[in-house]
Amino acid sequence: MVPQDQPRLVLPNDQDLTYAKLSLDPESVAAALTLPLNDPLARATVWASMWSMVRDGELPAPEFIKAVSELGLQIPEAAVVSSLLRQADAAAERYTPASHRQDVESRFAARLAEFIAEQNGGDAQLAAARTLASLSLRHGSQLDLLAGLLDGEASAHGILGLEIDEQLRWAFLQALVAHGRAAQEHVDAELEAKRTARGAIAHRMALASRPERRVKDSALQQALSGTDEDGQELSNDHLSAVIDGFGADPQNLTSGYEPEYFASLNRVWGSMTLGNAGRVVRGLFPSVAHPEPGQTASEHPAAVRTAAWLEENPDAPRALRKLILEEQDALLRSLSAQANVGS
Repeated sequence: MVPQDQPRLVLPNDQDLTYAKLSLDPESVAAALTLPLNDPLARATVWASMWSMVRDGELPAPEFIKAVSELGLQIPEAAVVSSLLRQADAAAERYTPASHRQDVESRFAARLAEFIAEQNGGDAQLAAARTLASLSLRHGSQLDLLAGLLDGEASAHGILGLEIDEQLRWAFLQALVAHGRAAQEHVDAELEAKRTARGAIAHRMALASRPERRVKDSALQQALSGTDEDGQELSNDHLSAVIDGFGADPQNLTSGYEPEYFASLNRVWGSMTLGNAGRVVRGLFPSVAHPEPGQTASEHPAAVRTAAWLEENPDAPRALRKLILEEQDALLRSLSAQANVGS
């Protein structure tokens, strides 16, 4: 019990007077995870510090996600809510260990569905719907809701005011496709109903999201070559769409692609524009990884392969090595943070 004459939360750099990376003390973290803050600037500073602590392995990702679900959704600034939801989604994907992930993502998805139904329009409701679509690419507990919303049954699910625009329709459809709940004819019909540049990009991602091994193999080859199935060069956005579709893989059909990725790096870098090469290097890097019990971050196969490539390619272009070093840092950070959950 905190004494009455003692502060519940100590906030260094109050009023954000200087650049600083903060790490809150345990009592302050406990308060921040359970009590709302009224001052907008202090609130933003505290949430930023907690996200930094998640990435540093100082705050378990499930606790952060729970706080976002309970406190973050109450914040009046929709832009802040949107940012926190993106961070919570990333925390579930990259900083939550496999042993906790199913439960954490199920609870998070359920809370998002509740929040969407509690609102009646507005940017926060839309941000929650977009996050639910992103989460549903990996976790299928709310697919019936997404399918109903696509079919115009929002009121039947108690949801009012949600503007399901083109971007959100495609996000819902991509999640359904990734789980085998929508076939190619549904994807083609969606594009035919409204042909736009955005729709064409989303259509390509959805096709690469189909849960078939041949589809994933084709998407990988398209990404590594920078060309489509007909040998035509992919534009920047369409290349990113293929990469994103390849990564939409709740069935883990892409397992084992990493050796081909690392073997192709120098060729990719030498044959594509810098922009497209960077998309491939970052987009296909095995950044989402989960350690086995007792396994250190550096012992994970993805970390071992990354270290081996860096050692074996000391003369690779500096820009390429820089990208791999940055991805390696993010990977080790993710693995270390997961190892600290429950330890």
